Amino acid sequence: MIITVLLAGCSTEAVSPEETPIQEETIIGAGEEAKEVSSVQGNGETGEVENWVMVPVGEEPGNGGDGQRQENVLISQEQAVRLFLDAWEHNDLEKMDMLTLQPLEEFFRQSHMNFASYRYLDNGDLAGFVRDGIGKLKDYNIGNFDNARIENPLPNGDRLKVGIGDYLNLDVMLVLDRNMWKLNAMEASLLGFEEAVPQDWDTLGQLVLADLKDMDGDGSHELLAIGTKGEWEGIGPEPTSAIGIYTYSGGKIANLYYSDMNDRLENGRVVTEGGMGRVLEGHPAVLVLIEKTAQDNLAVIEGPETEYYVSIYSLENGLLKKVGEIDWKGAVSEVLGSRIKPEWVELLGVKSLKRGATESVVLRVGFRYAGERDHLYQTNEGIFVLSHDGTEWYIDWYHEGTFGEYHTVVFEEYADAMEPIKFYYIEDMPLEEEDGGGVFEVSYRNGRWYDIRIFEDKLSIKAAGDMDGDGVAEFLVFDGRKLEVHSRDGEVMAEISLPRDTREVPFAWIGAYGGRQRIAAALHLGDYVNMNSEIHVWEGEDYKLQDTWRSETLGSDGITAMIVRDINRNGKPDILANYTNDYLVLGQYFKIFEP
Repeated sequence: MIITVLLAGCSTEAVSPEETPIQEETIIGAGEEAKEVSSVQGNGETGEVENWVMVPVGEEPGNGGDGQRQENVLISQEQAVRLFLDAWEHNDLEKMDMLTLQPLEEFFRQSHMNFASYRYLDNGDLAGFVRDGIGKLKDYNIGNFDNARIENPLPNGDRLKVGIGDYLNLDVMLVLDRNMWKLNAMEASLLGFEEAVPQDWDTLGQLVLADLKDMDGDGSHELLAIGTKGEWEGIGPEPTSAIGIYTYSGGKIANLYYSDMNDRLENGRVVTEGGMGRVLEGHPAVLVLIEKTAQDNLAVIEGPETEYYVSIYSLENGLLKKVGEIDWKGAVSEVLGSRIKPEWVELLGVKSLKRGATESVVLRVGFRYAGERDHLYQTNEGIFVLSHDGTEWYIDWYHEGTFGEYHTVVFEEYADAMEPIKFYYIEDMPLEEEDGGGVFEVSYRNGRWYDIRIFEDKLSIKAAGDMDGDGVAEFLVFDGRKLEVHSRDGEVMAEISLPRDTREVPFAWIGAYGGRQRIAAALHLGDYVNMNSEIHVWEGEDYKLQDTWRSETLGSDGITAMIVRDINRNGKPDILANYTNDYLVLGQYFKIFEP
């Protein structure tokens, strides 16, 4: 019999039909009194189970009373869930498959589990997916599922809420299939963004660290995190977004503001990027957010064009207050003329570029040339620095790329985020372009902007900062095999060997703390199928740098954000990083490291 196979070797206790006892369960409903439910069984005269019924205590099975009669129920809802959890813990795929309405792989694909990597399913490794899920739960000190808390909102209902440990919540939908309840779908989410300690806190779905600054000068750092879901590469359901603002002080994280996926700042818009800065006089805590119109791209084959907005908000008394918007299209058209049509915008940073002034907003803008027919490339992009003069926004500096050109932008990093900095853009030109390319330095001094080519070659610069205290930045360059520290004059000051399987360096930082030169770099190791991530720190003097610290293995699908800053003001840099085990969930985990 199927029930015999399901229960064989399973630690979850089930009632034998020959004993005919009454098993009590606690049913908890929202705003309702708790009720007890009995499992009333058959007459037990044969070895077969028949006419199992779930009815409220005090009522007789049958058509009378308020109880819902369910004939031939071998396994109740709670028993089905506990059996499934037990099989999951022991990686028993056959038993799990028997407890789901669809085949197990299809069940997982239709469910939403943000703590296990669907990469295993993409590779046909169902067992790997199950192992990865239980492995992540053990990272959260969830040793087993024996103490799962199960709530049934309604007697005999088809939905159970399950709590496991302090972090995992399950929302399980069940269907009565013939004579037993089976799992139809499962929503699973790890909790604890606001409550968890700095060493290990979850990011509530897809929040990725976007910016970190001491906004009001009180010695504590504010963290801005932004996440978007529901849209992948422009195809999918209408996207939604979440925003989290937190403060870090004394080793503790406190919530300042949170807007979940269902609460948009404005109707019809979704937030995609953000930064913090003192861009307006009189508003010390200001957020610059990139918003776009949200459309259901599956339902609309040819809908209206997507609109992008650069919005300004202030954080006042725990609430975001709309201050205004930057007319980025008008500003770009004013300097480039009517020959262009601005189409999209990205936020590169909110940075202090001019001494004694408010911070500036650095944007990457994509535009199309009107009526252009002579070139293969009909679209182009440029870099624009926008500043506020106390009355209005204006373009302070810009670079208009040529056809097909795109740019990587790197900002200098200093301990004081309000000190004026330089930034560097790397031109990547089309192959047929003979002139152009290289690395350019942009700076503002003595009332003028300077845009100077400092490297003829297109170097893969990952970070810029002053390592030796001479006031001039050095550059960290990745050549595909190793990291090199280049001076502004092109001299290679240091070389750092990397693991042989290093594929990518997505984030890096260089500088000096306490008289010691330091480099921190996020590494993606392996290939796209078998990848893991680590963060390494090298330090030393006179450019003799040793590998002194490395993190544990982080996300199997990459590190998605990294910021290095002395946030606890102890004279040593701290590393804040997001990482993920699912390429569709960017901000899955977050940690603060103190190397």
